[in-house]
Amino acid sequence: MSILEVKTLKRENDNVTLNYSLDDIRNHVSSGKPLIIRGLLSEKESEHLIQYSCEINKNKSPSCPKVENGIPNYHRIDENVKKSKVKSILHLYTFFYWNKESAPVSTYFKRLFKIRNAISNLPENYALNNIQEGLISIPTVQQYPRGGGYMKEHLDPDTGQKAIFSTLLSKPGRDFSKGGLFYRDEKNEKIYMDTILGPGDSFVFYPSASHGVDPIDEDMQLDWNKSDGRWMC
Repeated sequence: MSILEVKTLKRENDNVTLNYSLDDIRNHVSSGKPLIIRGLLSEKESEHLIQYSCEINKNKSPSCPKVENGIPNYHRIDENVKKSKVKSILHLYTFFYWNKESAPVSTYFKRLFKIRNAISNLPENYALNNIQEGLISIPTVQQYPRGGGYMKEHLDPDTGQKAIFSTLLSKPGRDFSKGGLFYRDEKNEKIYMDTILGPGDSFVFYPSASHGVDPIDEDMQLDWNKSDGRWMC
């Protein structure tokens, strides 16, 4: 499968300059073809997101509140939750723009969401700061720990969003060795993406494409106190 590679030419706060126009990217994704945006986050920004999430883990107990305007940031551990349609083993960190504690990392997420909204033909700040038409953009960081962290293969709804951004934060080969993000191509073959991604690279695809995360280093002992494994946002 040939995957279009888009390069980040300039990052400035929550704005970014790419070597392809957003119209070209929109047309590419809407036709069902995936692409990679290289360096949407810098490696330093990727490390900061991981470190910031780890600090939240140290200072705040896990919780899972109902999503509504004004709720605080939270984190939770999912281990094949019974009521979940898409089974997973992961540590989820959830941020909201209305919380002051999101400020140190909100620029990174806004950079992604503004492009995603443009691809989806939505206003630049659509569903960023509050719930609109029942939808809200929820910035998340996910850790798939060594010892079997994974997400079952699934499809996402294309209501509102017309592009999924899966941005790798960790470094394959250093932080984990086996498993990772996969995508089904037009021949229904599994294409493993982490072998060609680095920290800060975004894999972008249409929501209805089948994808998941194969178990991360499942031959190792799972330890939620460790900060290695596969991180993404």
